[in-house]
Amino acid sequence: MQTKLAIQLDNIFKYIVIFCIFFIWTNYYYTNFLGCVILSILFTSIACFILTKIFYIKNDKKIKTKNEAIEYDQTIHQLLFMKQDEILNYFYLVLKTLDFDAKSDNFTIILNNKTILPYFVYELSIDDFLKIYKKYKSKKLIILTNKVSSELNSFISNFDLEAVEIMTSKDVYNTLIKPSKLKPQITVKAKELKKLTAIKFCQHAFNKKNARSYFLSGILIMFSSLFYKYSLYYQIVGTILFGLSLYSKFNTRFNQPTSNNTFK
Repeated sequence: MQTKLAIQLDNIFKYIVIFCIFFIWTNYYYTNFLGCVILSILFTSIACFILTKIFYIKNDKKIKTKNEAIEYDQTIHQLLFMKQDEILNYFYLVLKTLDFDAKSDNFTIILNNKTILPYFVYELSIDDFLKIYKKYKSKKLIILTNKVSSELNSFISNFDLEAVEIMTSKDVYNTLIKPSKLKPQITVKAKELKKLTAIKFCQHAFNKKNARSYFLSGILIMFSSLFYKYSLYYQIVGTILFGLSLYSKFNTRFNQPTSNNTFK
């Protein structure tokens, strides 16, 4: 993420570049220097104002889309970790919140003449589908799940199963969860990506696996110094690369031995 100073410097650079563009063309048609400067400042200010407005509109939309994606992922992941009775109760409340006349029989949700079965596994397989179908084949069935395996997609395409509908996570979220504004309690959270610390960077930079790369780069620089006028710079860089190669190969601080014992 950029610092406030970096953002301000970027804005100043953008303003100067736009000013220069306007000044070039204003000066082409209007030879008075002071007048060109004033007009260029005016045009640049208007252009930057419009560009800033566009940027914030796009940025707000981007943030909103990102937040919705995070909310979607959290909701679906939580459903995958919930017990079957918890999922059933949750969707029963979702349908009630949406003013549907739904009823629950502790195994499924009855809505009009349809049976709704929330069955949130990571991927609905052929075996899962057949087990459900055999149990509820006499009813019009709607299965709510995360996603369907490619094998199941191919399998069901061979049969006339109009009485069975499978709704995957995107449709479930957009049709039921999002309109109800009723989210499950988040008890399982995704891990946050850890930032690259200075220690981690050094462990990567000075790992003995990099010793060969540093050495070959040093050889290349050393030979290059024989053919270029300012060879001193090549000699300095080559010396640094050879030093890094030597340090990476033999240092013990950033090359800790790894244990093969799973329980240590």
